Amino acid sequence: MILQKPFIWQLRPPAHNDDISSVGLARRVRSIKRPVISNFQITWISKTSLRRKCCVNALASRSIWNDANCAAYGEAKAGAGAGVKDFIAITLGTGVGSGIIVDGHILNGANFAAGEMGHMVIVVDGEQCNCGRRGCWERYASATALIAQTKDEMRHAQDSMMWELVDNNIDAVNGRTAFDAMRKGDVAGKRVVDRYIYYVACGIINAINIFQPEIICVGGGIGHEKETLLEPLRQHVRRERYSMYSSKQTRICSAELGNDAGVIGAALLDH
Repeated sequence: MILQKPFIWQLRPPAHNDDISSVGLARRVRSIKRPVISNFQITWISKTSLRRKCCVNALASRSIWNDANCAAYGEAKAGAGAGVKDFIAITLGTGVGSGIIVDGHILNGANFAAGEMGHMVIVVDGEQCNCGRRGCWERYASATALIAQTKDEMRHAQDSMMWELVDNNIDAVNGRTAFDAMRKGDVAGKRVVDRYIYYVACGIINAINIFQPEIICVGGGIGHEKETLLEPLRQHVRRERYSMYSSKQTRICSAELGNDAGVIGAALLDH
């Protein structure tokens, strides 16, 4: 089960405790017996214990894992990374989620906070991020960032087809707008997509240079663009990766499990 804010207050004891085996949560946490300290996405459980907010009897013997790690583990064991030991899953959604699998195991770090690649800086003194830093990858490569970049381009390109696609309502822009316009031959839409893909590639190249995984899979809302996103991204990677002369290269592909990745990963982590 993956818990988010709208559900946490409504959770009720299941008919049987065995109905819940493992829980994925959008924060840096591994065990339900550990206190949950505030983070940037979920300040609503600041300085308290999740056990006091949830059903103690139902969940006391269960485990809680970071949701991105659950998704990465699910993809690693049953999806795009099945059969490999070194694997990274990237999710391009509201933010940039990531999970790192090394030698078949989740890389948790000493404090269970490892793997937050969305908060590595790719633009020094760049846009302000919610984490307190400037220039974080998720400020440029998330769906939220793409929407902001699309709106900014539209304001400078009043004749862009993107206006037609949203019925002249800039508030209707979503993560598909620029891609759809590009497919129709819109120059401004292509500018947005090209720039956005380069930002995504920048972070992925960093991940390859640091971890040299066998596979990186890309999912999330923008990941639905599949090869429209991935093929130009691979071109950037081929030009800039440190390991360009290696006989073995990281394969970049689409995630396979969709929204089920986290659920599958949480279940597998309990066994």
